[in-house]
Amino acid sequence: MPITYTELKEELSRGLLTVDPTNEHPYNKIDISQVNGASIDVRLGRTFMKEKRIEGHFLPCVDLKQKESLAMTKHVLGWGNKFFLEPGEFILAETVEIFNLPLYISAEFRLKSSGARSALDQALAVWCDPGWHNSVLTLELKNNSRYHTLVLEPGMKIGQVVFFKGEPVPHEDSYAVRGQYNNDTEVTGNKGVK
Repeated sequence: MPITYTELKEELSRGLLTVDPTNEHPYNKIDISQVNGASIDVRLGRTFMKEKRIEGHFLPCVDLKQKESLAMTKHVLGWGNKFFLEPGEFILAETVEIFNLPLYISAEFRLKSSGARSALDQALAVWCDPGWHNSVLTLELKNNSRYHTLVLEPGMKIGQVVFFKGEPVPHEDSYAVRGQYNNDTEVTGNKGVK
């Protein structure tokens, strides 16, 4: 069952989501207006990784079993600048918010419906396990339109996160210990097989 408004505010006060306080930008705090009835809005960060075209006779292969990354270029925008997502283009992006899930809370990311209605799509890697901490959420975004460029801007509301409360996971079995995407302070591609 999702955690709702009053409990979401309580969990926020305990540090469920934070923002890097050392960054000098207009999005350096969590605003109470981000809290909805059963979710919290998250905003787009300013670092993007864009799939890079590789010239050559054959298309490059990516071994999913080895968790290989796509060939990508990193783009860091200034606040107030825009990123133009062309038709069919795939990127990785990040949230402004830093996640610190306690051992009794999991979360699920959902794209804002206004973006989805304009052909913005997200991949299905939307789940966050208990214990995932000190990390921005990496978003997999694609422009599904055929004829329109989508404009993304750092700081814009990109999605909402639904939080679920359950029995605490033992620390040694939690994502805090077993996960490989903890402490990711910016958008992150595949880390490969350990």
